[in-house]
Amino acid sequence: MRPSDPLAPETFELRCYLPCQVSWITGFDRHEVIYPAIRSGRLVARRLGPNVVITDGDLRKWLASLPRVGGREEAQ
Repeated sequence: MRPSDPLAPETFELRCYLPCQVSWITGFDRHEVIYPAIRSGRLVARRLGPNVVITDGDLRKWLASLPRVGGREEAQ
């Protein structure tokens, strides 16, 4: 493959993840945090055949939506 090929192994980035991969990436327990967030609709997941996948964008939105710690927002 040419180095400029977006699917070349050295340049390819995952754009969606399985729940177990989200758990590994974030360090959050899959059964206690990831699946409950999916069931409640806070973390958007999609079905691709038998697989449940979470897009990179949806993962980032969910992480950004988590409550902040410290500062003014916590004191209110």
